[in-house]
Amino acid sequence: MAEYSIKDLERISGIKAHTLRIWEKRYGLLKPKRTATNIRYYLNEDLQHLLKVVYLNQQGVKISKIAQLSEEELVARVEELMQVKEGLDGQNDALVLSVLQLDRYKVERILNHKTDELGFEQCLFQVIYPLLEKINLLWIADSFEQYHEKFLIQIIKQKIIKQIDSLSQPSGPNLPRVLLFSNKAEEQDLALLLADYYLRKYGYNSINLGAPISELELGLIKKGYGDPDVILLMLNGSSSEESVRRYLSTMDKEFPKSKLWVSGYMLYEEELGSRISVLTDVTHLKELAKTVHNSAEEN
Repeated sequence: MAEYSIKDLERISGIKAHTLRIWEKRYGLLKPKRTATNIRYYLNEDLQHLLKVVYLNQQGVKISKIAQLSEEELVARVEELMQVKEGLDGQNDALVLSVLQLDRYKVERILNHKTDELGFEQCLFQVIYPLLEKINLLWIADSFEQYHEKFLIQIIKQKIIKQIDSLSQPSGPNLPRVLLFSNKAEEQDLALLLADYYLRKYGYNSINLGAPISELELGLIKKGYGDPDVILLMLNGSSSEESVRRYLSTMDKEFPKSKLWVSGYMLYEEELGSRISVLTDVTHLKELAKTVHNSAEEN
């Protein structure tokens, strides 16, 4: 069972530790346990309770009023506001709670509402990315199980695929060709889909091979597809440094005419060959599309 310090709660909830202590002392909103040496700590249920409190407070409910609610009333009030607000404010907390409950209807309703309001791309950057960051933090802290994360990622992937399907596949002899793939299974599927969406939207002939593509398959791809203008490789974070360098070396030999871009692993550009460039932030996929475009034009 996960245990949290008040600093952990501050980091996860976004509420300053000083404020949390006031809420605890004045309103009894948190009830910490104590170690044998009298050090405060909190459990998963404390964190989930706090997320509900923060959500209500962000919707304008005063802390003094929240403190008077029973747990059942607190849950009911959160449910009520989530239905009314539909994610307009504090959408990340509403989404986090819905993911915890594996409530697909509510998750999709909030995401659909934000997509209609902001557009798909702004929803990605303003809602989905912050949500994934928060859930990753909660997963690291053992508040989320792996199945919670998988549940959310599957919903997001389906929405990205829907957006990709709505775009026409560019064609023409002079379009830059981009191959996208990963060296291991599953972990980079979401990043590959996002890259495919942006590249296709901006007029590139992008081919998403997914994962895993083994070293042996690189030679077969070369024979069947030739040299693309750019290869975008999403490296699996669990790969060893030795296996990554071996994989990149094979890519370098098999595709001597292609620009090679890699992301998803801690690499230093100065240590690699001149044709291999490191993408340090794969979330900035608009910039990624422009970078790939410029690279293809230089080739």
